[in-house]
Amino acid sequence: MIFSSHPPIDFLRGFFAQDNAHAYALFEAIFANHMPIDYRCVYINQTFEKITGLVNHDVLGRSIDGVMPHWEDKLKKIYHDVVVSGISRHFRFFSIEMRKHFDIWVFNPHVGQIGTVIYDITEKYAFQKQLEYVYYHDPLTDLMNKQYVKDKISKYFPRITKSVVLISIDINALRKINDVLGYDLGDEVLKWTASAMKAACKAGMIPIRWGNDNFLVIAYGANAENAERIIQEIEYHLSQNKAKEAVYLSITMGYYVHTDPKETIFQAIAQSERALAENKFLGMGEKSNVPIEMVVTIFHEKNCREAAHSKRVSELCVMMGKAMGMSRKEIDKLRLIGLVHDIGKLGIDEAILNKKGKLTDEEYQQIKKHPEIGFRILTTTPDTTEIAYFVLSHHERFDGLGYPNGIKGNDIPLFSKILSVADSFDAMTRERTYKVTMSTVEAVDELRRCAGKQFDPIVVECFAKLMEGNSVPADNLDQ
Repeated sequence: MIFSSHPPIDFLRGFFAQDNAHAYALFEAIFANHMPIDYRCVYINQTFEKITGLVNHDVLGRSIDGVMPHWEDKLKKIYHDVVVSGISRHFRFFSIEMRKHFDIWVFNPHVGQIGTVIYDITEKYAFQKQLEYVYYHDPLTDLMNKQYVKDKISKYFPRITKSVVLISIDINALRKINDVLGYDLGDEVLKWTASAMKAACKAGMIPIRWGNDNFLVIAYGANAENAERIIQEIEYHLSQNKAKEAVYLSITMGYYVHTDPKETIFQAIAQSERALAENKFLGMGEKSNVPIEMVVTIFHEKNCREAAHSKRVSELCVMMGKAMGMSRKEIDKLRLIGLVHDIGKLGIDEAILNKKGKLTDEEYQQIKKHPEIGFRILTTTPDTTEIAYFVLSHHERFDGLGYPNGIKGNDIPLFSKILSVADSFDAMTRERTYKVTMSTVEAVDELRRCAGKQFDPIVVECFAKLMEGNSVPADNLDQ
């Protein structure tokens, strides 16, 4: 509302008396040496009483200093300027005394008078701040996002006179972690990385989620030495997360020190990303795949029974390898095959894996998919690509009636035949709610009965002789 000339006092009182949205107060300036030093309240409407908590009969005729002895200097100055100049002011103001945000219009209805129209925008302000928070923060990690850099940092970056360090961070193999172990774990990896960054960042440093698997740290007033320290801090806190969660995780980092005032924030970030790319090329290539240790750990954490079974089968495979005169390298391969042979069950519903009782036909069909899922998982990293086919074939039968490919006889790899016998033996000799547990002798007899049909006769006979002179791997190796 703008008046071309001073409005009548009665008109203002009448207008604002009917206005429920705005609070209105009229003050007269108190002068000393022709300068305003305080303001006496002449009129307030009901909305002003409601918004401010000041009651009409308590404030009329009293000075602002008398009613609000702690009212802010900023407001005093604005009142002074409006009285002296006659020019109205419109602004937003937070009252420390009232703990509220106001939209305020201060004008000069007559010489020596101050009209004040206020609107309580506390809820609106809080909502706007909430929207701004959401707009400038990554919802998963709660770090600042790329939009914040574009809208905020880029504006004042050219005015920075001190050096700035920019550290680009990349999570190695996040896409493969998502594909192999699931997006829930991928999200946890992102949050662990963000947590490490927050712990490493001190005053003057901003951790940012820059992209899907990319992060950024902006450190004001820092130099190359500081950058190295920050990187070490991030790696340290990340290692603490890894230790706590028992998950292998690796990141690559690269930094750039910005000193050129003509350089934009985005040019500086591009330089730090180049440094990151160089570090990946020079020394991080071997970490670009999902480590098998991470896969095994996650699988075993999800199902303790499967973990114990895998370790026992691994020991049985090693015993078989030694009995058959295999090389150390082949025995090590058998040990790993035994540990990861059921890794494909990561892709099976946990309710099916942990079911107490016999599986339905539909549930069994789901279980039968685990060799193929395991094959896909193991081919994501060069370290286990070689053994992936052995895991794929460990449920094939000597007579060709197995799965998933129905191969038979000598087409089945020897390692897969050994694994099949060790896997079946452990399943028969361990307690299940839906079947009778067999003794070692009974299980060996069953293997011999199925030799030539489900199992390779030569492998079965070697295993049988081994069991006649050796005990089954002890449970204390598995717990």
